[in-house]
Amino acid sequence: MPKVLKNVLSIDMDYVMAPTIQLYNDVYSLIENQGKDPRKMTYKEYWDTIEDITGVTEFLAYDEAKLQALTDLSLKVASEIPAENIYFGREHDSILTFLCGDINKKDELFNIFNIDHHHDIYYNDNQKANVYRFNYAMCANWVWYLKENKKLNLYYWIRNINSKRYPFINGNGCMQDLNDSEFRQIGNISEVKDLMNKQFDYLFICRSDDYLPFKFQSLFSGLKTQIEQTIGKKFTVDNDFYCGNDGKSRFPAGTTF
Repeated sequence: MPKVLKNVLSIDMDYVMAPTIQLYNDVYSLIENQGKDPRKMTYKEYWDTIEDITGVTEFLAYDEAKLQALTDLSLKVASEIPAENIYFGREHDSILTFLCGDINKKDELFNIFNIDHHHDIYYNDNQKANVYRFNYAMCANWVWYLKENKKLNLYYWIRNINSKRYPFINGNGCMQDLNDSEFRQIGNISEVKDLMNKQFDYLFICRSDDYLPFKFQSLFSGLKTQIEQTIGKKFTVDNDFYCGNDGKSRFPAGTTF
C-alpha cells in the first residue's frame, strides 16, 4: 500500500529563548559531572541546580516577537485541523508517541517542519548507533529515529540565528547522512511567518524542560490554554519519554512499516 504523505508542524518552545539560551545550553553535562542525574530531577529542581551552577536566572529573557509568531501560527493551524490531530508533550521525543505510537498512522509518511533551537537529528555517534542497535529514541535523535523507521519524507529545520548548525560533530557522519533522499531538501525557513500559508495535518508542541526555563513555564501553558479556548477542547500533556530508560522501541506490537 502506498504511503499517505502528511505535513507535521513541530514546535519546541525553546525556540523563543534565542536571546539567552547560550547561557545554559550545555549545562546538562555540568549537572552530570556533579554526580547528579538530571532525568531524576523535577522541572524546578533542574532549574534550581542550573541557578546554583551558573547564577543566570536573573539574566534570562525570551524573544517576544518569536513567541507571538509561534502563537499566531499555532492558533491558525489548530483552528484548521481536527482536535485529535493536536498533541502536547513535555519533551520532544513524545512526538514519536503521537506519530508512531498510533496504529492508525502506520501507512503515513511525514514531512516535518520543526521550529526548534536544536535540529534533533543526532549529535554524536552513540545517539545514531542507539537507533540502529536498540531502536532507541530520545530528544536528541528523534528525527533520525523517524528516518531509520521509514517514517520521514522530508525534514525542515526552522532554527534561530544562533543555533549550532549540523553536522555539529566532526566525523560523526551527519553531513553525509544529510545526502540521503529523506534529507535532500533539508533547509532553513528564515521566518515562522513563512509557514502561515502552508496546510498542516498535525500540530505538536513541547515544553522541553531542559531548555525552557522554569520561570517561563507559563509560555507553554499559556499557548496551550489559548489553543484550548480557540477550539473548545482541553488537552493533556504527555509527560513520558518515548522509549523510557530501557532502550526498547514503543511501536505497537505487530506493527510493520
